[in-house]
Amino acid sequence: MPLLDVTEVLLDPDFVDLTLVCHRQVQTVDEDNFPVNTAQD
Repeated sequence: MPLLDVTEVLLDPDFVDLTLVCHRQVQTVDEDNFPVNTAQD
């Protein structure tokens, strides 16, 4: 199967949303085994 180059589509100004923001978080468990989300810098 040939590779498909989607670079032009992904960089197209009509396709790109520059307002998108990604906030990463780390999920751990506390002493009672409840999930706790912590912001990752």
